[in-house]
Amino acid sequence: MMFAKMVLLSIKRRKKEIGFVSIVTFIAVLFLAGVSLFQNVMNRYVIENNYKNYGEWIFSSLDKELSHPYFASTGSCDTGGVVLNKNGQAIGENVGFIDDGFLGLANLTFYEGRLPEKDDEIIMNLTTLAKLGYSFDLGQIIHIKVEVVREFVEGEEVLSETEYYEKDFTLVGTIRDFSTTWKYKEGHPLPSCVMTKAAVDELGGSLYTTHFHQLNRIYEDIDKQEMIDKFAEEEGTAYNDYAYGRVVWGSQEMFEDMQDIIQLIAILMLSYLMMSYVTKRRSWYYKLRSTGAARHQIWAMIFIEGLYGTIPWALFGFVVPYAVLIAAS
Repeated sequence: MMFAKMVLLSIKRRKKEIGFVSIVTFIAVLFLAGVSLFQNVMNRYVIENNYKNYGEWIFSSLDKELSHPYFASTGSCDTGGVVLNKNGQAIGENVGFIDDGFLGLANLTFYEGRLPEKDDEIIMNLTTLAKLGYSFDLGQIIHIKVEVVREFVEGEEVLSETEYYEKDFTLVGTIRDFSTTWKYKEGHPLPSCVMTKAAVDELGGSLYTTHFHQLNRIYEDIDKQEMIDKFAEEEGTAYNDYAYGRVVWGSQEMFEDMQDIIQLIAILMLSYLMMSYVTKRRSWYYKLRSTGAARHQIWAMIFIEGLYGTIPWALFGFVVPYAVLIAAS
């Protein structure tokens, strides 16, 4: 009881010093919590921007779906023949079809127009239109000629045959290019001229199907290396490191290192603050020791004064940035 009264008296007499510690603690934690929150918000922005540019999927696979409890949904696109220009030269673009699941993962950005609804309608990116010599105006007739190369085995030889198909389409939409910005398995590009499945069949059919698998967002922060190692063994799979490998500091490892550095700075600042406070109070503690206070009582007093002067204000400094963010959102 006497010890408790002594602690309360010590705190009461040292309000100025403890008040200074409290204010400095609040400012320090407020700053560090704000920096940490800003880093997290910026990291979230980078990830969302990655989803917009590179698709919200973690793995793709050719002609078969993958299975994992962390997957939220899947989508697919069929890729057909290579588009030829008016001189009969391949322009490095393909026709194809995308399903509803793909639309949920793709975050397609339309400059104008809508998805094709009829078998003679098409949407294209601006690069492909320019390569074919067309303007970007909707409603124009686009003549599509494709080259389809099919390989087959005869005896011990791998042979191929080339087929050509043509069809006229009405341009009903222009989209931001995903066929070149997304990651795909080498030699298996994604379509840049999107039409209905029936229209793809008229142009020689699908050569292969690429399946895309979305990671449930509650598992975004897990270590993905185990999943990468597992599916790396599957033939025809690709990991979307464009979306999941790029964070605010360039990599997940650097991001975590920066978080550790911020926490270390906070610990060092508060430790220095408490050491300075104890140094100023040393003469008072000597007086208590000379009057019969035990060593453990002195340490207990230092600990209680430290808790009283730092913990409430540290919590307040930590909460303020998040409260401001919630109020602003």
